[in-house]
Amino acid sequence: MTDAEKIEKISKATNVSVEDAAAAFEATGGDMLDAILLLERLNETQTQNDAARDGRTINTGARTSKKRGKRADDGDDHARGYRVDGHDASNALVELGRFLLRIIDVLNKNFLEVWRHGKLLIALPISVIALLLILWFWGVALIIIVAMFFGWRYKFSGEQLGRDEVNNVVDHVNGAADNIRAQYDAAHTVNGETENENSEDGNNENSAG
Repeated sequence: MTDAEKIEKISKATNVSVEDAAAAFEATGGDMLDAILLLERLNETQTQNDAARDGRTINTGARTSKKRGKRADDGDDHARGYRVDGHDASNALVELGRFLLRIIDVLNKNFLEVWRHGKLLIALPISVIALLLILWFWGVALIIIVAMFFGWRYKFSGEQLGRDEVNNVVDHVNGAADNIRAQYDAAHTVNGETENENSEDGNNENSAG
């Protein structure tokens, strides 16, 4: 058997190319069996290396998939967080709106009554009074206070403000205004009488003279 025939058999037995078989044949000194064993060991080593490389690729792909999955989950959680925050904000606005409507409803159902000489002049909703105070606080407050000294009296009516404890405070303020007005009238009367007496005394002296 020629070397060429041996190399061809080695190639077929180990499923390698003729060139690789020839190289193994030469490396083993022309021993056909040793060449086959060498090639089988090389093939086995190459297979293990390929398997290891494929394993790393698979593991790397798995890790990449896990990272992508984690980023996707984080993105979903982030989006859900925004949706939760937006939902909470909407609920807060709705609750605030309901609270303001309840306040306005209470203000519209309670009134400030203005009385003079035992007669009801007008009854204004508290919402109107509040709006006037917001727009022109000092002017409205001054009118309310000054009017008390001209016989105007105030009283609250309604479910929340029409209670006795509230109107007792208002009556106390009305009474204080009455006392101040009475003191002013008394002082004005005394001053008037004193001036009249002085005028009469002057007239008498002039007559005597």
